[in-house]
Amino acid sequence: MLIGACGITCEVCGLLENEACEMCGCVPGTDVRVPDKQRRLKAQMGFICEVLECAAKKKIDFCFKCREFPCEIYYSQGEYGEGFPFSKEFLDKFK
Repeated sequence: MLIGACGITCEVCGLLENEACEMCGCVPGTDVRVPDKQRRLKAQMGFICEVLECAAKKKIDFCFKCREFPCEIYYSQGEYGEGFPFSKEFLDKFK
């Protein structure tokens, strides 16, 4: 079971569930495969994962470890589907 930087497993990710992602799983932000995952996602879906990009830049495994979580990236994920990967209500509980 792979867990992405966002903290969810690929098995419950909306991208995989809707067959939009054929990536063979996501990775934590400190994984050496981040650049390859981003290139593949861009080629397959036309965008990169902003969550994974941010975690990689901050050199953190998972966003839950970041002092800024939940940040604007999570609240603005509506373009990938309402509440992706977490609903506003869920994120508000962390504030």
